[in-house]
Amino acid sequence: MTHIEIEKMMADRVIEMQKECESRIATLPADAKTEKKALMIENGMYSLCLRAGLLYCTTNERGHTIEVKSTRMPRYCEPYPALAERFAAANTEEKLNMTAALFGEIGLISEILINYRKELTAAKAANDVKSVFELNIKIKAVERVLDDWKACRKKNGLYVDLI
Repeated sequence: MTHIEIEKMMADRVIEMQKECESRIATLPADAKTEKKALMIENGMYSLCLRAGLLYCTTNERGHTIEVKSTRMPRYCEPYPALAERFAAANTEEKLNMTAALFGEIGLISEILINYRKELTAAKAANDVKSVFELNIKIKAVERVLDDWKACRKKNGLYVDLI
């Protein structure tokens, strides 16, 4: 697989989650306000995973976007010594493939999931029921994407052992 095919595969998986979530929203009765709010939050998180995780780009610029992300990968690799070592030793094509497969996952973990988990702990301590409700939905949606991406990488033999 090329880096563009890898990144598109990862994006397409999240887009399918969005479509499924939108379908569930559409079937809700008008009086299901709490369920609708929960699904809208979930759907928003899938959008965030695309935009923040993958820096999603559907145009012919997808390859350029991956190249730019590749320049940021050494910093992203720091918490993962095996990944950092392998990335540093890789040729350009391999670096682009690694970036396409792992950039979004690492970004979501380090920049989104860890912070949401901290916020959830604080919200629980403060008995902030509304925040706990919303953060639980957000965390579950991000975890769903991460679990899916990890399974996808494993199925396709893409850097399973590195994070």
